[in-house]
Amino acid sequence: MLTPQVACEARDRQFREHDRYLKLAQLVAGECSDLVQVRRIPASVQFRAKDPDSLHLKLMGYLNVGNEEKIAALASVEQVFCGVGDLAGVRVATYVESDRERVVDLIRHHFHESLTGLPVEVDRKSRDSGYRATHCQVALPERLIAGPDGRNLRGLTCEIQVCSMLAHAWNEIEHDIRYKVGRLGEVSPFEGILLDNFLEKTLEGDELIGQILSERATRLAITMLSSVASMFPQTSRFAANAQEVLREAVRLGYDSPERVQEALLSDPDFLSVAREQVAVYNTVLEAQGQVARLDSDTADVLLALLLSHHAADIRALHFRDLSSGQALRVARIADAIAAASEQDRHVEVAGPRQR
Repeated sequence: MLTPQVACEARDRQFREHDRYLKLAQLVAGECSDLVQVRRIPASVQFRAKDPDSLHLKLMGYLNVGNEEKIAALASVEQVFCGVGDLAGVRVATYVESDRERVVDLIRHHFHESLTGLPVEVDRKSRDSGYRATHCQVALPERLIAGPDGRNLRGLTCEIQVCSMLAHAWNEIEHDIRYKVGRLGEVSPFEGILLDNFLEKTLEGDELIGQILSERATRLAITMLSSVASMFPQTSRFAANAQEVLREAVRLGYDSPERVQEALLSDPDFLSVAREQVAVYNTVLEAQGQVARLDSDTADVLLALLLSHHAADIRALHFRDLSSGQALRVARIADAIAAASEQDRHVEVAGPRQR
């Protein structure tokens, strides 16, 4: 079982191996930075290796509170290093709460077992205390381990914490006050009330940030409509649902007509490709019993090009609405296409190049 001696020996080992875990965290953070930058997801990425004294305090905390599960599971130094997942840690803090699911999806695919040899463990934390984050336990892709700098990282995993910036602020303050009690002892009743009020404000703040950015996306979509419509002269009813589709495009980072043209319409036959994609997706929607259909004479041709690379992204952006059954048409279509693509990777035909 876990003892004070094991806790001390684990601390001493982490002193010796700190640089190794720091290197792992730095490499994982670099991969995460690339993921959010390519997808144009506003986020801050930070990394660290666990401080040896923090590890010691964590282990002694299990002993002090009598956490029987942890005391039994961490009976040796080796078990500590296998069982404590955040010896190397990365945090991805998104501006918008709805981007949390997008980032988690990107992490799950980027660090997939087929590329790393170890499964990605995803744990969506939602504690009664108000803690909000998703923890992903990942290993490095083989291409990084195979190099001279990665040889001593094989078999190690890193914890990636994904949350909104406001959730991160609350998580950190609540953790410092509630768990790092020090000489003051337990949290006072008034401190508890203030923490609850702060939690409520962060939830409201996340909602407001989402509304602000959504409103801005709608305004940008309106300004882009005429220019983008002119790129589809053979689509007579493009304007019928263009605002809805362009709003999704803006939220995905295609925030100007130039970006849309460069990233989605560079193929001279883009309209033919899009209409083929519409036919494929309508077959998928019908097979899944969905009522919605794409119309190849409207802005759905642009939506089809977006879906070919971003179905999972659009689904993640509307995760809450889909969960509550209040999602709009575009979200429902994206959800069906993403689910079908995950079940059968051959459902997609050739689409535009990825950015």
